[in-house]
Amino acid sequence: MQAIARPYLLRQPFPAQQIGFPIMAEAPTSPSDSRYIEDPAEILDCFRLFRDLRAQLNLRLDHSGEAAGCRVLDVTRREFIIEDITPRQVLGGLRKHPRFSISVRSDGLFAFVERVAIRAEGEERGLPYFYVPLPKRMLFQQRRHYPRFRLPLRVSAAGASITLFLSPQLTGRILDISAGACRVEFDLPMAHEIEPDQVIKDCAIYIPPRLEVHGTGVVRHCQDTGHQRFVAGIELTTMHVTDRRRLEQFIQSISRTSGSV
Repeated sequence: MQAIARPYLLRQPFPAQQIGFPIMAEAPTSPSDSRYIEDPAEILDCFRLFRDLRAQLNLRLDHSGEAAGCRVLDVTRREFIIEDITPRQVLGGLRKHPRFSISVRSDGLFAFVERVAIRAEGEERGLPYFYVPLPKRMLFQQRRHYPRFRLPLRVSAAGASITLFLSPQLTGRILDISAGACRVEFDLPMAHEIEPDQVIKDCAIYIPPRLEVHGTGVVRHCQDTGHQRFVAGIELTTMHVTDRRRLEQFIQSISRTSGSV
């Protein structure tokens, strides 16, 4: 299962601040417009992204309206495979009437697909999984405001971290970063103190020897990915304008050599 680079969309400038107060730069808050995707390559990339993020898909049966959660196990050029369907009671209805819709909210994305159907079923150690043809069309909204980049090896090898000044203090490894957010991996169990929508009044990004910036962050998503690892997406909502510019300059420098994700 080969991971594919994840496409993310447009960067917007932060607004000017009033003179006479401490100058802080804020990330923009307006989401992008929804649109329908019909390009097979774009749809394929979206489902690969859902797979890589282990995103929760919300499934609703057309026949009965029953709802369940599931995840994408794998994706091919023609279909995707779903697993971890919960609650298990929905499986009976899914097998009898295999048409359903899917909605996804994960990591700054929203997607909706209707009128998809199971093509085949498999089983591994008593756990079922289902093959579903990729849809011809899907509603999509990208709510991220900045392109996000993996850190080049020469940068990550020197250490790249974010510290959340909570009680107790938490430090995590930066996996990828943008001018407005970063995705961070923490060690368990301490990271279970982090919750979605939690405001972190003081956090600091360290990428030695090139960058140290401070600001306020908000936890936009978080999940236990297994193997004693916990991943969170943290939006950098407010920073001093000097720090924001330094972060943007750093992103511009690595964007020349690092693909967006």
